[in-house]
Amino acid sequence: MRRVHFRKLDSHRIPVLQLYKSILRNTLHLTLPQNDVHTLRTEITEQFKAGRNSMAIIKTKYLLQMAQVWSTHIYNAVRDPKSESLNWIKARMIEQKQQREYECRIQQDKNITKPTRPTGEALVNVQRRSTYTVFRHRMLRSYQKSGRISAKSELDETYLNSVLIPEFMERKAEQKLQRRRAIETGSPQSARIVYIPTPIGTFYFLRYPPKKMKRNLASLIHNHIHTNKMAQIDQLKGLIKLAEYEAQWEYDLEQGSSGGQQQLDALKREWLAPISASIKGINSSVWKRGHKNEIYLSTLLMRKKQKDRIYQGIHERKLKKWKQYDQEREKDPLRFLMHYNVRNAM
Repeated sequence: MRRVHFRKLDSHRIPVLQLYKSILRNTLHLTLPQNDVHTLRTEITEQFKAGRNSMAIIKTKYLLQMAQVWSTHIYNAVRDPKSESLNWIKARMIEQKQQREYECRIQQDKNITKPTRPTGEALVNVQRRSTYTVFRHRMLRSYQKSGRISAKSELDETYLNSVLIPEFMERKAEQKLQRRRAIETGSPQSARIVYIPTPIGTFYFLRYPPKKMKRNLASLIHNHIHTNKMAQIDQLKGLIKLAEYEAQWEYDLEQGSSGGQQQLDALKREWLAPISASIKGINSSVWKRGHKNEIYLSTLLMRKKQKDRIYQGIHERKLKKWKQYDQEREKDPLRFLMHYNVRNAM
C-alpha cells in the first residue's frame, strides 16, 4: 500500500486510487497462503501503475470497472475460502514469467549472432565507401536535374569512377573551403548588449556571437518579471484587509466607543502606510534602481570591450592563416592540374 499514494493527483484520479487502496486493504482478510496474497497484491499494484502515469479522464472509467471486478473476486474469495475465483491470478503470473524468460532467450540469441562492428582500418574503409556512395548519388542527381544525362546508364562506369566522381568531390571540397573562408575573413565578431523593457525597468545582458538567442526570450523575461511583480502586489493587497481589521481591533481596545471616525481613519492610515509604501515602491522601482542599473550597464560595456578585443585578435589570426594558405598554394606547381588523380599521383 505504500507504493500507491495521493501525491500530485488530479481530482478525477482520486476515486480510482481510493478504490484500489480499499482493494489492497481487503486482501489482508484472505485465507490464502502468504505467497499467493503477495502475488495478488503485486498484480493489483502493477495494473494500477501501468495506467497511473497516463490516467486521463476517459481512462478512469475503464480503471474503475477493472477495480470493481477485482473487488468482486476478492469479496467472493473472502466469503468462500474454498472458491477458485483467484486461482487464475497465479496461472497468469506463471505465464508472464515464462514469456519474459522466452524474450530474454531471444534477445540473448540476437546478441550472440549480432555481427561485430568494424574497427581500425576496416572502419576507415567503410566510412570511405559510404562517403563515395553519397557523392556518387549527389553527382548523378545533379547531372539529371541539369539535363546533362537522362539516365544513369548513359555514363560509363570506368569514366564515372575515375574522372567524374573524384572531380565532383574535389569541387565540393573547394566550395566548402571557400564558404569557410568567406565567413572567417568577413567582419570580426562582436559581443552585443541586448535591451529588454520590463515592468521594473530595462533589463540588459551581454550576448556572445556563438550563442544564439531564442526568439521569444525577450517576451519570456518580460512576462516572468511582470508575473513576479503582480504576485508581490497581490500579496500586499491581501494584507490590506488584515491591516484594516488590526486597526479596528486596536480602536476597539484602546478607544472603545469614545473615539470618533477620524481616530479610526487615522489608525487605518497608520496601519496601511507601510503596505502602500511597498506597493508604491514596487511600481516605481525603476527610479530606485537607476543608480544600480548605471553601474551594471557600465560593467557590461567594459566586458563588451574586452570581448571585442578578443574577437578582433581571433579575426586577425584567421586572416594571417588564410594569407599563409594563399602563399603556399601559389608556390605549388601542381595547382594548375585539374584532374584529381593526376594531382594525387604526383
